[in-house]
Amino acid sequence: IYVAVDEEKYSFEYYFMKNPKSAVNVYNYAKDNLDKIYNEDENTKINEKNLSNGVKYSVSASDYYCEVIQKENTVLYVTAYPDYQKDAVEIIEELGF
Repeated sequence: IYVAVDEEKYSFEYYFMKNPKSAVNVYNYAKDNLDKIYNEDENTKINEKNLSNGVKYSVSASDYYCEVIQKENTVLYVTAYPDYQKDAVEIIEELGF
């Protein structure tokens, strides 16, 4: 696991797994936890889409922004304060996710 944090803006967590099945398990665990927290909040936008080699799940709430992206044997878990969502998304794109 590699973590990069700017406590005032966002955090990026990289999970490097031995195989894609393990990465899918980490992705599903994160997604399920976020669903439990935000699924009932009517002001929250939850989106999941398939990628060519993985899947991406995002939560956009008034107090929180999160993306969980699984590609092959890697999971990227990003959280940001709403004011820094755009910056976080730009960094995610620069990282190739």
